[in-house]
Amino acid sequence: MAELTYRLFMVATVGMLAGTVFLLASSREVDPKHRRGVYISALVTGIAWYHYNKMTGSWAGGEFDTGLRYVDWILTVPLMFVEVLAVTSSGAEYNEKVRNWGLAAVVMI
Repeated sequence: MAELTYRLFMVATVGMLAGTVFLLASSREVDPKHRRGVYISALVTGIAWYHYNKMTGSWAGGEFDTGLRYVDWILTVPLMFVEVLAVTSSGAEYNEKVRNWGLAAVVMI
């Protein structure tokens, strides 16, 4: 079971890196008004890649550093709220919503 878990960590790590590269490489093909959302998505997957990479490296036969998972969530959950707002809002409305929803996301965590 430990070997399977390690392999799944590897798959997740590669998937997050591939997602980050894809989002950055294809960002110019996206409508400029939605490009901010693509960049935020790339940031989310990049942060996740970094933490999954560290968790994979710390995997030792059934245990890993769970603190990395919580750091990942603290960073990515508010960013995912901001990402949704970046796609659905614009201008001053976006700035106000990001401030309010970002604060709510941090409080939620």
